[in-house]
Amino acid sequence: HNSAIIHPLTNVDDFYRLHVYFSKNHLNDLREKNRKLEHDTYKIANGSISNNILEIRWPLGVPEQGVAETRYDINVWQHLNKTHMFIPNAESAVEPLSRIDSMDFQKVLEVAISYARSKYPKIYYESIHTAYRRFDPTRGMDYHLHLNFRAKSQDTILKSFEIVKPLGRVEVVPSPYVTESTRIAVLLPSLTLIKLDSFGQTLLGEIYIANTPKYYVNL
Repeated sequence: HNSAIIHPLTNVDDFYRLHVYFSKNHLNDLREKNRKLEHDTYKIANGSISNNILEIRWPLGVPEQGVAETRYDINVWQHLNKTHMFIPNAESAVEPLSRIDSMDFQKVLEVAISYARSKYPKIYYESIHTAYRRFDPTRGMDYHLHLNFRAKSQDTILKSFEIVKPLGRVEVVPSPYVTESTRIAVLLPSLTLIKLDSFGQTLLGEIYIANTPKYYVNL
């Protein structure tokens, strides 16, 4: 695949087919080089040098999870399944997954099952035991999947998988530090029994503007 000349190309579709063919070969070569580089990187010291010095992490090139400065900054894991997320926030115990989150989890699950089939061909997928995810804005989305598998002559086998969907290069945009604080006063009238027409709504807005100090809110 180093050099090729094809002539003539009388159809536009033939040009795109050739482009896809050579692009696919080039992509496969890059992936193979990346696998070899990753394999050599993990074996570069052969255990003689501490990983704290080498700072080789998995996946390569992806920063580690940031260390929380206080207990309020702890990035917790979220428990989920195919349809719902449990304790997503302090106000809810369970919420259904959005369409995007559901598709994302299904794709991650398919990748884990496909990897398990290639590495353990004698077992087959049965069900989800537990699943967790955590998003770090400097790293990406981490998934921990614990899946139940079964062999023909054995009981249920539990396998754990860690999947990372890394982000691209993340840069912190500098911004000036502002110490000013503005107080905002919001008045919400409770009119449960009174129906206002358009004139009444306009009049209410004018009264609010007239009675609100200018240094509280800019209108």
